[in-house]
Amino acid sequence: MASESLRVVSTTPPTGESAPADRVLRIVFDRYIDVASISVGAIALRSGEASASIAVGYDPVDRALLVEPTTPMRVGLGYTLSVEPGAVTGLDGAGLDAAVVVDLRAGPPTDDAPPGSVTYADDVAPIVEARCGCHGPDGVFPTLTPEGLVGVGSARLPGRVLVVPGAPLESVLVERILPDYPGVRGMEKSLSDAERRVWVRWVEGLRREG
Repeated sequence: MASESLRVVSTTPPTGESAPADRVLRIVFDRYIDVASISVGAIALRSGEASASIAVGYDPVDRALLVEPTTPMRVGLGYTLSVEPGAVTGLDGAGLDAAVVVDLRAGPPTDDAPPGSVTYADDVAPIVEARCGCHGPDGVFPTLTPEGLVGVGSARLPGRVLVVPGAPLESVLVERILPDYPGVRGMEKSLSDAERRVWVRWVEGLRREG
């Protein structure tokens, strides 16, 4: 059982501040969330009595719940993002004691281009070459290639798969590179958060590639 309630570390934007009308809203928690526990119906973005349509996701690197308006918010209007106690649960079973409420105002949209797609050859392979010297023909562990990872069972965790296309947190490899992820054995991998995000985005993108 969880020893304490799930806590919010920070929100983007902080309550009372503005956010670009097209920016994803983020709520960072003090531990990893069980993505299967996310209840979209208990998460809302409203302006007055009007509810905005949203898409909900999760960033395991930052331990952040992501709330994205499916159409940009209206500039100048005030909004309230609310996450009810039953909306999310930590991997340890911890829940929220009270609703999370973030009041914000929609500012001008950004000019930021959406992130491009991630490929193994262009984005992942350089990380493997720089950081994963124990893997490969001359290393202690198997070569980290798509053929050796995608749909391949884990030798350490029977019944688990190294990379499940489109499902980072069902993939042993992703759990292995996240700091202090529950149930993971072995020394922490010396990757930057940016490098971890590349791995996560690559696994997510495999769903679209087929």
